[in-house]
Amino acid sequence: MSDPTPTPTPEPTPAATTTRTRGQINKAWLAEFTLDEKLLALTQKPENAPLFADGDIDDAFLAGFDTDIQAAKLLASTAVQKTTGKKQQTGTEDVLAGELVKQIQGVQKRAKQKYAGTSPVLLKDYAVGVNYQNSRDVLEQTGTNIYAKLSGDDKTPADVLPGVKAARITNFKAALDAYTQSNPDQSGAQGDATGIRAQLEAAVAALAVKRRQIQYAADDLWPHTDKKNAAIRKEYGLPKNKALK
Repeated sequence: MSDPTPTPTPEPTPAATTTRTRGQINKAWLAEFTLDEKLLALTQKPENAPLFADGDIDDAFLAGFDTDIQAAKLLASTAVQKTTGKKQQTGTEDVLAGELVKQIQGVQKRAKQKYAGTSPVLLKDYAVGVNYQNSRDVLEQTGTNIYAKLSGDDKTPADVLPGVKAARITNFKAALDAYTQSNPDQSGAQGDATGIRAQLEAAVAALAVKRRQIQYAADDLWPHTDKKNAAIRKEYGLPKNKALK
């Protein structure tokens, strides 16, 4: 009797891929806040505070350090809100651009209906065959040109396209205006977020300076040459076997 056909070994299930997302605030800045608050609490302990006060890391210094930490954390919160606002504004702008493109494309189809078989050169007035979506400026100008063609002025009569009546022209203008007016809002949101982050970067740098003042004092109070200081040096984030550079 022949052996039964062996059951094939199942293919291993691939591990789930973890999508990595970029944090809204620099991780190094968050780590600085955590370390600063840890060292502040450690230095304020009754057994440590007098030792530091003797070296000018006194109550006033620590109170100022605490104030600076809280101010920087508030800036971080504001930066997140501003960045979120900027992203929301960008999403709104994309929606408005899509609506304007939709309006342009509809008018282009009616222009083709009128001119493709008789006067194709006039299709240029409607940006047919033109890549008008490659930049905001070009899209705005294209919309403006087409609206001018449809509405006319004192010198040039409006071009009447089949199916493009007054209500549709009004909708076209509304889409153009909404998109055009979204630009200053986006620039403002971008500027606000960038400005807050610049302030936050400076605040974190200032915190690091004060934090290292505490660490240098701790380095002197508990030198690395005494092995009994290993635990307290670790708490202060100091090297175990050498002085802080």
